[in-house]
Amino acid sequence: MIAEAELYQHEFIGMTAEVLSTPDPSQLGMTGVIVDETRNTMTLRSDESTYHTLAKGNGMKLRVQREAFDAVLDTNRIIFRPEDRVKRLASKNKRRGRRHG
Repeated sequence: MIAEAELYQHEFIGMTAEVLSTPDPSQLGMTGVIVDETRNTMTLRSDESTYHTLAKGNGMKLRVQREAFDAVLDTNRIIFRPEDRVKRLASKNKRRGRRHG
């Protein structure tokens, strides 16, 4: 299980997601599996042939789930390329650990 503090360092592809808040009312409540992520977007597959591209940021929040894990993801905190997000946040957490430890 992923600790919520480490959520932003993990891969989101494959997680089930539900849009909880968004400036676009047509996307509110949308659900699906995250199948792609870029610097500025996430793509949900809601069924075998329907894909929805969601813009990160603008206050959009997603409930993400995988197995027993369930958390709310603030997309304002993940406006990076996925590979950069993992690196930046991991190094940020290491620096924090050094200051306090």
